[in-house]
Amino acid sequence: MVVKFFGNKKGGSTASIDYLLNERKSKGTARLLQGDEQLTRDIINSLNFKQKTTVGCLSFEEKSINEDLKYKLMADFENMLLPNMQDRYNILWVEHIDKGRLELNFVIPKIDLESQKSLNPYYHKADLKRVELWQDLTNLENSFTNPKDPAKARTLETNSKELHLSKDYETLDKTLHELVNAGALESRADIIELLQKNNIEVTRTGADYLAIKLPESKKAKRFKGEIYNEQFTSTGELDKVSERKKREVEQFNNRDIKQEIRELRAELNQHTQAKVEYYGKRFKRDNQEKELSTNKHNSHIDSSYNNSFAMDSIRETVQRTDKRNILLHQNERLENDSTGNPTIERIRREQREHKANSRRQQQTGGELLSSFERERESKQGVIKTISDYARELKQVAEKVINKAKGMFRNN
Repeated sequence: MVVKFFGNKKGGSTASIDYLLNERKSKGTARLLQGDEQLTRDIINSLNFKQKTTVGCLSFEEKSINEDLKYKLMADFENMLLPNMQDRYNILWVEHIDKGRLELNFVIPKIDLESQKSLNPYYHKADLKRVELWQDLTNLENSFTNPKDPAKARTLETNSKELHLSKDYETLDKTLHELVNAGALESRADIIELLQKNNIEVTRTGADYLAIKLPESKKAKRFKGEIYNEQFTSTGELDKVSERKKREVEQFNNRDIKQEIRELRAELNQHTQAKVEYYGKRFKRDNQEKELSTNKHNSHIDSSYNNSFAMDSIRETVQRTDKRNILLHQNERLENDSTGNPTIERIRREQREHKANSRRQQQTGGELLSSFERERESKQGVIKTISDYARELKQVAEKVINKAKGMFRNN
């Protein structure tokens, strides 16, 4: 098994899903294993980032593996690639078996569902080592065919999309081996000279390969193996190269598998923990920025409302309704979805809460202001009533005092 990530200079789109679930689906050679196709499409279409998707596959030489093992490998791969990021990303898994072997393809929209910020699951320089460790460990633990097995080394690297050229290159490779075995070519220099005489270009020479380009091909193909090795200077040297290759195969087959598994697992854990810490620091910073933004918003409310009761009530309302308006989940089709996916359920819940809270905010904001006005009018009414009552008491007291003074003068 080998992990592959596919390049896309344009940034990706839903075309990758179209390709994975094309006519092969009706033929039974493509199958959706996990995820919601429409949800993933909606998320990708809603992104305004240039880089929208990460696409790749787990490619097996095996034609099939146990169904439960497929889902276990998918979960393990996600935990390795995006550790401690559960429910913060979306992923679609599609199985292909049309090439006579198993492929588990994946599509990941490049967005963190929690913060709505861009999320790149795979940086080649930063993540390649961790991915290769997981690949090697998985191959050993499950006895999958290992691409690093020297016995599996291909003598010719070709592009499967150029099938007619691949056949021509394969024919050339076979012909060169037959000429070497017949003694007609006794060194790599003889091979290069023969190719050039036949208008076949050798674009590059490496220590263990030749890059050869046929006239009708756009790109050169890399040929590897004993006869393309720089040490092939004579038939005697070719025998030495062949013997060295046999020793490499024996050493690979006789290595301590258990010890290698322990070492791979320990190293993988270290790299995975480093990625966990990276995500922790990144999203801690995001949370701090969000908290600062909320504090500024509350300060604006403080300056607008001097009454403490009204200010506290309005702040509580704003904090309840100041939720993430995740742009991914605007499509009403989600209301009718019945997949039970935890991420989808969370999206539905947040969408309903956002709509309900928006209505409550509009209603409650007006009610709070009206309540404040009524409270103020009520207090003013009480004050007026007390003032009127005091004025009446004063008038009655003055009458009593005047009457008493008159009675005193008469006596």
